[in-house]
Amino acid sequence: MPSDRSYRLTASCQQYAATIRQGAAAWANLDETTNRDTPVECRNTYITDCGGGGRIVGCNWGRGQRIALYMGGVRDQRLLAAHEFGHDWYGHSGYQCAGWSSAQHVMAPSMCGFGPGTKNPVRID
Repeated sequence: MPSDRSYRLTASCQQYAATIRQGAAAWANLDETTNRDTPVECRNTYITDCGGGGRIVGCNWGRGQRIALYMGGVRDQRLLAAHEFGHDWYGHSGYQCAGWSSAQHVMAPSMCGFGPGTKNPVRID
């Protein structure tokens, strides 16, 4: 069973707070706090400091040290948040495209058919 973890939303994520909380709810061992654990930041463009280049819409550094989300790069923002929180415990799965059917499906390395006005798929690291 995964260890208990918590996160806190930075000011940049306030407009997405409800959606991010819904994504976090995919994991039973995760709750929100106001002062410790994983800071979650939201960006207005693709994430370029995660390594690997390309159109990256989410990153979790150090299994929960810090999370960045580009909510504008995907249609299913809850799934993006769930995927990044999942990296607190899990690596990428063998699925090609992320979805909701299982924890392994959430942990796929790409979101397919989700990038509005962009080429698909987009990577979620």
